[in-house]
Amino acid sequence: MGLCSIRFRPRPQERATVSEVLTEEVGGLLRYYSQIDSQSQRQHRVGPTLKVMYRWRNELSVEFEVGNEIYDETGPFRETHSHRRYVYSGFRWDFR
Repeated sequence: MGLCSIRFRPRPQERATVSEVLTEEVGGLLRYYSQIDSQSQRQHRVGPTLKVMYRWRNELSVEFEVGNEIYDETGPFRETHSHRRYVYSGFRWDFR
C-alpha cells in the first residue's frame, strides 16, 4: 500500500483598501494511492485539485475547489474504472 500527496500553496497576497484587508490564497493538491491485496487485486487512485480562497478581515471566507479523481481496480475477481470531476464552493463566517 502506498499513499502520496503533494501540496502547493504560495504565499497569500494581501490587498488593502481604506478600511478592510482582503487575503487571497491559491493552492493545489495531488493525491496518489496504490494498494495490492493478498488476492492480487490492485487499486490505484489519482486526484489533482485546485483551491482558491478569499478571506476578508480573518472573519469571512469564500472557497472554491475544483477536482478530478481517476480510480482503477483490476484483478482476478473484478475490474472497476471510474472518473469523477467535482466543484465545491462554500462560505464561512468565523465568530470570535
